[in-house]
Amino acid sequence: ESVLTESKVEIFDFSNKKIESVNLGSFIVHPSTIKDLSGSLKSGSYKPGKYKTKGIVDFQEGKAEIESGFRLGELLVNISNYTTEFQRNLINRFDVEVESFWNDPLENVYVAGTILEYNITFKTPSTTLTGFQRQTLTGYLDTNSVPPEVDNLKANLTVYYAGRSTEILGKLHFKRETSPLTYIVAALIVIVLILGWLVFRRKKKNESNSKGKK
Repeated sequence: ESVLTESKVEIFDFSNKKIESVNLGSFIVHPSTIKDLSGSLKSGSYKPGKYKTKGIVDFQEGKAEIESGFRLGELLVNISNYTTEFQRNLINRFDVEVESFWNDPLENVYVAGTILEYNITFKTPSTTLTGFQRQTLTGYLDTNSVPPEVDNLKANLTVYYAGRSTEILGKLHFKRETSPLTYIVAALIVIVLILGWLVFRRKKKNESNSKGKK
């Protein structure tokens, strides 16, 4: 039989609070047919983020429900991670992970960085980010001009996109250099341990042979 339905979509925010109900109207669904319903949502007052939706269809014999959700974007690209450890007197690879909070693709996205104390700069090639995509951009940082007594650096990292930019202050440090003497001492310790183990094993073997002869 044909069924008369009342349909709506309820929208909930991140705290599971219902913020709106979109009425999709009354429709008759005939036997063995599929009815597509649609409505419009004015999202101007919504904050960027994730929302839960619940589709509800009321009919004489009962109710049908289904849950889904959507994410509302904003024109923003953030720096979510970056390389923090480098070697001295080298051209180091510098990886910067960026994340788009925008629904649509963003072209010509790139990162530029400056080591504040020494005016060292680097820049990554540009890329295109799809909606809500994360991507790692790579530049190269030359540390040859940093004095040997310096262990920590401050970097200004800026990602540029769609005529906008997002900036963070990063903290970098140099890898601790191991003295050759450390490797020599470590090797000697390993040799001593091996020799000690061999002597102990031979002693045990000799004791076992002596007991066998008795």
